[in-house]
Amino acid sequence: MMTSLQACGKYHVTVTPVTPSGAEGTALEDTIETELGAPGPPVDVVVGLITKTTIEIMWNDPDINPLCVKDYAITYGAITTRVGRSAPRAEEDYDNRATISPLDACTNYSIEVVSVGEGGLSSAPVTKYAATDDTVPQPVPYIEVDPASEDSIVVHWGKDENDRCAASYIICWTDGIHPQDYCVNVSDSSSGYTITDLLPCTTYQVTVTVASSSGLDSVVVGNSTATYDVAPEPVNNLQVIESHTNELTVTFELPEVNKQCVETYDLQVTDLDQSGLMASRATDFIETFITGLEACTNYLIELRLLSPTGKASAWREVRNKTQDGIPSSPREFGLNGVTKDSISLEWFQPEINKRCASEYIITWEASDGTRGGPQNVIDPTEFKVIYTVTGLKECTDYTFSLVAKSSVGQSNPTEFTYTTLCS
Repeated sequence: MMTSLQACGKYHVTVTPVTPSGAEGTALEDTIETELGAPGPPVDVVVGLITKTTIEIMWNDPDINPLCVKDYAITYGAITTRVGRSAPRAEEDYDNRATISPLDACTNYSIEVVSVGEGGLSSAPVTKYAATDDTVPQPVPYIEVDPASEDSIVVHWGKDENDRCAASYIICWTDGIHPQDYCVNVSDSSSGYTITDLLPCTTYQVTVTVASSSGLDSVVVGNSTATYDVAPEPVNNLQVIESHTNELTVTFELPEVNKQCVETYDLQVTDLDQSGLMASRATDFIETFITGLEACTNYLIELRLLSPTGKASAWREVRNKTQDGIPSSPREFGLNGVTKDSISLEWFQPEINKRCASEYIITWEASDGTRGGPQNVIDPTEFKVIYTVTGLKECTDYTFSLVAKSSVGQSNPTEFTYTTLCS
């Protein structure tokens, strides 16, 4: 009996008789075949070259019953279990190799190799796992950003269900104030993401990038929104830096806290000498010129800051007085009453710089050349003034001259002529 033969083998057998003395007789030859047997599993099965759409498998013939191998069967399928990536193997000599294609990119596969013999006999499978290479992921279909509070934004985005290369999502945001991008890597898109620790009253540009497991990035998709606003802090260092006859120049500093919440401001100017309020709104946050004011007048200036939705800071105030100016001529200078030795005069305050008139000065000249005055009227605050010039001659024409005087000069004179009564 011959042993150590392999199944499925075809052997050429030569039998030579030998005498006890060692002499050989005529040899007989024959060919015999061993019975069929199940081939052993392939050995040294390894994963070779991998691309986006192919996986190469290499292996050697089985150690058990290699002659029984008629063919090799390869089955494969996508699996959800993540497969680690190994470095490409060096080119070696293998008995067999096969390239599986076409496959999907970014997909984990289970691959089984089986030795197949005659009569349907086959070996146990040898299983290997491999993942195809990545391609650039598809961008998200949409991105929605909504403010959640004054310091947070909620981000939601769509997912391409057919894109197997989407391993994670890179969310980035910038506030347009600081030259810096802030980013976070998120693996789950189902619940969105809330960005916190943001500035109020600030517009944020938010982007979502799809990343593959190997670091390939999709096209960036972005959207923007603003956090809810809050009331600004009050201004600092409110002061009047210049005072003119009809204008005050006001400066101030924006607050350091939440100054981005300042969109505009309310400026109120109150005439303290007449209890009048003049309201205006300005747009220059550095210097404000308040014009159209009365000269020689005390003013209260109040200022507050407003957010985009109208939330207001506390008021800050400063007081100042406009400079002295030369008044215009008194108005409607004329007669109030007359006797033989007196003429009563009346007039109204000047139209321009009326509050600067500290006194009125009256002079006169009779028709005979006699001059009189000056008479100082030192209570110029009344809107209408009545003053009587006495000690005049009867039946005499008098020409009166009236000026309004301030600390910096006097108006042009206005004149009026009238005659005292006769006996």
